Amino acid sequence: MISVKYKYIEFLGMPGAGKTIQAHMLLEKLRCILVDVDQYLPQEVRDISKYKNTAKFITSFNIEYVNYLRSIVYEYKNKVVILDRGFLDTFIWGNTHYQLGTISYDQKTILLKLAKIPEEIKPFYVPIVFLVPPVISMKRRAKFRSVLDKFVINPLYLNTLYKNYRSLARKYNLKIIDGTINPKKILEELVDYLTK
Repeated sequence: MISVKYKYIEFLGMPGAGKTIQAHMLLEKLRCILVDVDQYLPQEVRDISKYKNTAKFITSFNIEYVNYLRSIVYEYKNKVVILDRGFLDTFIWGNTHYQLGTISYDQKTILLKLAKIPEEIKPFYVPIVFLVPPVISMKRRAKFRSVLDKFVINPLYLNTLYKNYRSLARKYNLKIIDGTINPKKILEELVDYLTK
């Protein structure tokens, strides 16, 4: 088993950048738990017909998402956990939806408050940003996989999202993974980064 210096590893980034593939590959190298929050959320949270408008759906979905993240963090506090999307992803997506007018300022403020990494886990938390150009993201996610894809898999949203991820990574000096390179090379890079 490879020993890593972090307990919480968040993979965030562009749709179709290889986060889920790398998370599964990393499971073979580490003794850890993989949490793909999108897969854990109950169907009623994904049911857009329950909501009056898109903004309410997006806000409610992300609130449930972050609440579930918090419960996972505490449930697995003695394990190494890979989060396939996590707190910072919610922060970026909330900002992007606001910039494009999908949600209101008040809704954005709620999401950004909720998306803060809990103080007690910050020293053990590492975010890793996966990037691919928006055009590649569009091609790789040509088929919608989640209920939110229909809102985000378009050039305007993906271009804004890409800029926001790059900006976040630069501001906080986060590790960036180029999702266009060979997955085995990415895995080597990740293992090297997480074990140094």
